[in-house]
Amino acid sequence: MRFSSRDIQQFADWSGDQNPLHVDPAAARRTVFGQTVVHGMLSAIYALNAPPLSREGGVRRLDIEFRSAVFPETSCTLVPTSDADGSGVAIVAGDAPLVTIHVNKERASERIPDLSWVVAGISDVRRRPQPAVLDAHDLRLGREITARYETGGLPDGYTAPNGLLPVQARVLGLCSYLVGMELPGLRSLLGGLRLASTGGVPGGSLRHRVRVEQADPRTGRLVLDGILVGGGGAVRASIEAFGRPRPAAIEPIAAFPGVSAPAAGTVVVVGASRGFGAALVLALLAVGYRVHRLCAV
Repeated sequence: MRFSSRDIQQFADWSGDQNPLHVDPAAARRTVFGQTVVHGMLSAIYALNAPPLSREGGVRRLDIEFRSAVFPETSCTLVPTSDADGSGVAIVAGDAPLVTIHVNKERASERIPDLSWVVAGISDVRRRPQPAVLDAHDLRLGREITARYETGGLPDGYTAPNGLLPVQARVLGLCSYLVGMELPGLRSLLGGLRLASTGGVPGGSLRHRVRVEQADPRTGRLVLDGILVGGGGAVRASIEAFGRPRPAAIEPIAAFPGVSAPAAGTVVVVGASRGFGAALVLALLAVGYRVHRLCAV
C-alpha cells in the first residue's frame, strides 16, 4: 500500500479535510513530522477494503488506533490479525505498526441514542474551506457541533465487496473532516476512533451531532462523542484527538520587565547562534534595539 500526493489531495477534496498537515508542504515542514502526512482515514479506508480484512457480513463495528504517521510515497504492508474479539489488520512500515484496526470487535450492547434533534431539523452548514483556529475556551467540555455533511461521488478504491459500503466510507470521511477542520481543527492529530451501528445502515446525506466529552488542557487530548445519522440508521462514534490551542499573543516587550517602550540602542549578544541566545536576539530586535551577534566558528 502506497499513497501519492495526488491520492492525498483527492481525499482532501472529497472529504473536506484540507488541514495543512496533509496538503501544504510548507506548513507541514514546520510540524514535528517535517513533511506532509497521509490522512489517517484514507489509510484506514484502503486497509478496510483490502483482502486481508474483507469479511462476510461487512463492517458493523470498528476500532482504529493511529500510532504513528503514514508518509506519502512510503510503501506499507498490511498484516492481518485475528483473535477472539474479531478480525483485524495492522498497517506496518518496516517493523513498526503505524495503524491498527479491529473489525466487529464484540462489546457490551450499544445504547440507543436520542435522535430527537434529527426530527427537529438541521440547518445546512457548508464545509469549512479552512480549518478552525481555536483557543482553550473553544476546546472546553460540552462544546457541540450539529450539522449536515455531504460528499461528492466516491473515488475508486473507497468501497469493496465485503469491505466498506459507500455510506461507511463517507462516515470515515466525516470523522476526518471533524477532527482536521472543526475540533480541534488547525493544530490537530487523530489518535483513534470507535464506531458502532446502533440500528440499520445509514443512507443518504449524513447529519451529525458531536460533543466534547473529555478535554485535558495539559496534553491537548480530546474525546469527541458523536451520533452520525442517515436515512436508515445511526452510528455512534467516539473519536480521540490531540490538539494545541491557539497560542496567546505576547508582545515582545513582555520579555523585558521594566522596559515600557521600544528602546533605541545597540546591544551585543554573545552565543547568539542558537537556543536562548538566538531567541534573545529576536526579542531585542522586536523592541527596537540594534543587535550585534558574537558566535563561535
